[in-house]
Amino acid sequence: MQPQTINGRQSTTFQGNGAAAKTSERETTRQARTVTPPIDVLENANEWLVFADLPGVSADSLNLSLEKDTLTLTAERKSDIVDRSVVYKRAFFIPNEIDPDKIEAKLEDGVLTLRLPRRDSMKPRTIAVKAG
Repeated sequence: MQPQTINGRQSTTFQGNGAAAKTSERETTRQARTVTPPIDVLENANEWLVFADLPGVSADSLNLSLEKDTLTLTAERKSDIVDRSVVYKRAFFIPNEIDPDKIEAKLEDGVLTLRLPRRDSMKPRTIAVKAG
């Protein structure tokens, strides 16, 4: 077998049986950096608002998933320039007071806005006091 070149350098790989194997293919490896996006969290009586900075991300490369009490954000900013692609990943704990069926997401100008409304039973309310 011939020597393998990775980015112009010769390389040796190992087969499953531990024997050295060499190939003649030229391989270009492009790996995206993984980044935890910065966020801001605001809370009011009715909801939590989460703002995540995702510059260069399009809505079709953004994935939000909710499994039990964890909301996971994964997004990719692709680039034709080597080492410029970025994968954003972040997971959030969602407390029981949040209504998972009413969570909304909007991506605009590189900022993801998540609206996490409280369950109606968890919102503050006024209790009327009767006299007599």
